Amino acid sequence: MLLATALLFHFSEIHNGISVQREANHYAWKYGPTAVLVVVGALWRQVDFANKILMPWEELRTGPSSADKTLLLDYISPLLPLSLWTAIKNRHWAVALSLIGQLLILGTTISSTGLLILEPTQMSKGDQKFELSSQFQLNQSVDPRVAGYVGPGPAQTYYGINFYGLRYPAGTAQDFIVPEFQVPSMAATNLEYTMNTDGLKVNYDCELLPLTNGSTAYMPWRSIMAPFIVANVTTKDCNIKGVTLAEGPDHGYYHNPNATQNYQAQFALYPCNYDFDFSKEYIPQGNVSLELQVYNISRDLRMFMSVVDVRISARDQSPEYMYLHKVTSALCKPSYEVGHFDVGVPNAVNGSAHARFSSPANTLNAVKNFTQGSLALGVVTSNNAWELSNGGVDYVISATVPTFFQLLSKKAGVESIGSFMDPHLLINTATDVFKGIGTQVLSQVLVQPANRTATGSITYVEQRLHVKGLSTGFMCSFLGLLAILSVGMIFARPAFTAPDRPGSALSMATLLVSSFHLNRILSSMGALSNEMLQQRLAEYQFRTANVSDNGALVSIEPMQRNESQTMNHPLEKVQGTVPSWRPMASTTWFLALAICLPLLIIASLEIVQHFSDINNGFMSIGQSSSLAFATYIPSAVALGVAGLYSAMEMMVAIFAPYTPLKRGRANAERTITLNLVGQLLPRAFYLSLRTKNFAVAIALFGTLIGSFLSIIVSGLYSATSVSIVQNITLYQNDTFNFNNVDLSLDDNEATAIDNLVEYLGLNSTKWSTGDLVFNVLNQDAIPTTNSSDNIPLTVNIPAVRPSLNCTSIPNDDRKVTILNQDDSGMFVMPGQSNPVTPYDGYVWVGLNTTMRYADWCETAPKGAKKEEPWMQYFMLPNDTSMAYVGKGSIIAWSNGLVYGDGMLDTNPSSGSAGNGVQITDNGCPTFAVTFGLMKVKKSGKGAKAKITGFEQDLATLVCYQNIEQVTTNVTLQLPQFNFDSTQPPITEESTAKFLKTNRSSERFPFLPNAWLNGLSAPLFNQTVPGPNNTDPINNHIDTFIEALVLSKNGRPANELAGAKNIENLKNATQRFYSVYMAQAISLNMRDNSTAGGEGSLPTYDGVVTTTGHRRLQQNRGPKIALQIVLGVMVACGIATRLLLPVRDVLPHNPCSIAGTATLMAGGEVVSQLADQAIISSRHLSAKSLPVDGLYSLRWWRDEKGGERYGIDLEPSL
Repeated sequence: MLLATALLFHFSEIHNGISVQREANHYAWKYGPTAVLVVVGALWRQVDFANKILMPWEELRTGPSSADKTLLLDYISPLLPLSLWTAIKNRHWAVALSLIGQLLILGTTISSTGLLILEPTQMSKGDQKFELSSQFQLNQSVDPRVAGYVGPGPAQTYYGINFYGLRYPAGTAQDFIVPEFQVPSMAATNLEYTMNTDGLKVNYDCELLPLTNGSTAYMPWRSIMAPFIVANVTTKDCNIKGVTLAEGPDHGYYHNPNATQNYQAQFALYPCNYDFDFSKEYIPQGNVSLELQVYNISRDLRMFMSVVDVRISARDQSPEYMYLHKVTSALCKPSYEVGHFDVGVPNAVNGSAHARFSSPANTLNAVKNFTQGSLALGVVTSNNAWELSNGGVDYVISATVPTFFQLLSKKAGVESIGSFMDPHLLINTATDVFKGIGTQVLSQVLVQPANRTATGSITYVEQRLHVKGLSTGFMCSFLGLLAILSVGMIFARPAFTAPDRPGSALSMATLLVSSFHLNRILSSMGALSNEMLQQRLAEYQFRTANVSDNGALVSIEPMQRNESQTMNHPLEKVQGTVPSWRPMASTTWFLALAICLPLLIIASLEIVQHFSDINNGFMSIGQSSSLAFATYIPSAVALGVAGLYSAMEMMVAIFAPYTPLKRGRANAERTITLNLVGQLLPRAFYLSLRTKNFAVAIALFGTLIGSFLSIIVSGLYSATSVSIVQNITLYQNDTFNFNNVDLSLDDNEATAIDNLVEYLGLNSTKWSTGDLVFNVLNQDAIPTTNSSDNIPLTVNIPAVRPSLNCTSIPNDDRKVTILNQDDSGMFVMPGQSNPVTPYDGYVWVGLNTTMRYADWCETAPKGAKKEEPWMQYFMLPNDTSMAYVGKGSIIAWSNGLVYGDGMLDTNPSSGSAGNGVQITDNGCPTFAVTFGLMKVKKSGKGAKAKITGFEQDLATLVCYQNIEQVTTNVTLQLPQFNFDSTQPPITEESTAKFLKTNRSSERFPFLPNAWLNGLSAPLFNQTVPGPNNTDPINNHIDTFIEALVLSKNGRPANELAGAKNIENLKNATQRFYSVYMAQAISLNMRDNSTAGGEGSLPTYDGVVTTTGHRRLQQNRGPKIALQIVLGVMVACGIATRLLLPVRDVLPHNPCSIAGTATLMAGGEVVSQLADQAIISSRHLSAKSLPVDGLYSLRWWRDEKGGERYGIDLEPSL
């Protein structure tokens, strides 16, 4: 067993467990080792019993020895610790060794319950095939010269990943990209892997420039009136002429009229060593050939970055001036390289690829047809295609902050780009941002589908059966000591010099036949107590001698220590004064303990089960204590209970022959020839049934099932990781203020986030998800030190939900007019302020809808007439082709004007709404959307054809903006209060109510013009096909309509356009608007002040579920089995005591030689045996007795009048 245990541990260590198992099969490995040791323990007890019963005879053989070591020696009835102490004191090493061995087996049994444990185990396999589903190459349909022209997608993706929790696209990371791949399928958890494959890594090497000033220049192609400050860049390997450092107010526009300082930034791409002065020459719009010539992707294209502190005169100050106070600039060389990467498991939180650059590629420096310049061009075009915002505090005059520098500010956590006057901060932050965007450019342009393989290794977690080191250490120690003890017992074991069946009364009678002097000495001692026996026999020493020549019969010879003393003692006992000997197992307190303890355990098990079921375990434990609480301690308790009943079984086995004798007139088979002590359980059970000793049979049955206690209890408890639920209080930190909110010029990046939601799959942001917005909450019950924890928090809290209340405009209510197409230059639409340009092959048409204030508004706007025209303008192909037309619009009601023709241009260089749109609150509709199909009708042919009318199928919605408050059940994840994507919020619609403006109206006057201005599809040149899949160039739709079609939740245009699809359009608009407005509310309409004083904000009760707590769990199956076994054992204990009375049965301990011999000495049985020759056979039984009579244990009187107490043959009746 020692070898088997050690080998099991050895193979468990080298193979990370010995086998794969399921928890459902746990009884096999939990019960198996314990069951084997229970059997071993039963066999060892036979060895122990043989040593105990033979040790007095060994002392007699080697004697003479005192009575304490011979005739009175008893190792059978005392408890194990007492017997061990006695054996050590008497130097009976065989008994001491066997008792220690018994303790070692008990310790081994306890340890075995924790030997085999099922644990999640990390395993590894090499030479695994990974299926790569992508490769790096430029799509063959893409012109390499324009491959770098991308949409805002890469910059938007970087923005979402780094600031709003958007997951990385598959295969991408901060500065590298690897192919997408499939992991080999395995039925395992926590799969990890590593493989070597190709990949691309982005680099960005910068050098600071010594620029301190520049010269003034004017560039009318950029601004007719604004001055520019420019400079030349000269380095050891790159020369550039006319880079822009600063820009003056375009058309004299000052966003802040009193500003005298402005931090401006430049992020621009320039070709090195190319003869082109960018301050004097320009590329006309539409001159593609010149643009491709200047920005040839084969050239050394560099990124120029600068931050300048510009000092300017205030708007109304004279004289005007502009100069550079300080300049920080750098010239950077973007590049990427092809290399080999060791790829691992992506980041579980953000999806970032996990890989290590191992070596550069052998031959390729770049992907074919995609140069280093293409990468630089991609990053620039992505940033230029997306206007994140106007620049915040640095938007002072007409110059806005480039999107790249806005990303730098967010990355560095600074408010103003003035912080990047620090050159190290500029270069370090720009390197991070450029690499991030550049990686997404490579992902968008170069990743193509493929089917190839790579080789790697995997590690995974599976449930494997482990041999625990602690249990192995204990078991091997115990078994090793047991092996040594076994070898020692071979040499220390007592010789077999006892008579046949030394435990029976008849065996003692045969001994007394050959031991005449001993028979005479003991004949008067049958009624003595243990103490008196010890006193009487203390004056003697004893030894054995052979009686027969062949040594088959032995006798015990007493030797008086003091020859002067007489060997005769008068009888000190008279009838009726016989003492009563009872072992500890027969006492009332022991019986009460043996009955009450199991009953207490049964009740405790039920109580513990109740709390275990309702609390996912009944106590918390640590990793180190789980083995002790789950296995060792329960097993020790089980062995203790089994030990109590084993002691009771020993007691009834001792008393079984004597109780019938005490009753009187019992046959020999049930009494003097019977010995049930130390028998193997099956034989003892058979003998007890044959002799009708049912008390012993019941006690044996109780002991038998008691031996299963340690087996059953090994599966009673298991340590599991559970979730703990607790209530916490949440504190609201802010309120919402919906009054006087201007969303026409800037919305604090709400549109940028909406682009992430609609196009890139962002699920939620902090405190908003979908169309729901929540107040900021805080809590102080759960520690927030570990930001990686995701602790679920469930709470019912109010949410605000924006919505639209839309009414459709019938086609009959509109008039379509054609505008003057004869002008060759720009002209102004009726009712508009911005000029438009005619296009060859197209005509401008106007849709006129009469809006009556009484029908639409709660109060008439200032200066309003009874009704006003509402004009919308579209451009149609002048060839009768059907086209999609549509736009989303704010509707502004003021000064006798109803404006609602798409977004208002807030760029001061090109539009008329540089300072936003004034909000008026009259309860009028403020948002509209039109989407449908139109074409012109013509008469005549060729150049003489004239427009005679229009065919239209338009759907127009005019909408009020509402905000509801609704109680919502939401699950957040602490400590960051992120939304749980697997458990979306659930609204209780019965609690929904409309909120009101400060004039008690349910109609809010927001003008989401910044939203309409900032919407942008992430892909370059992404278009909506015309009707019946015709050329998209015929359509005249804005980015709002494009988003309804192209976004992740979009619908095909033919399902939204036209009057028949008005409900689809309404639903799509409602969803789209609600998601955006939720972000706008969250970012622009919070009030952190507590108007009612400190503590006036409400609190909420939440429920937190924390995981990773190890709890000790009680298993119901073993609990029931254990309760049944304990109940049966209690019943057996009670039945045993009722069937076998032990009070006033024996005067002294019968387990010693003298204890039994004194009851037989001087009796008729000994006398008759002496007269028979049968004793020479040494095979005694009831049939071999001289008289097959009945026997009793009582007082006897012989023919001479002498009295003795003991066992003798009843006279025949």
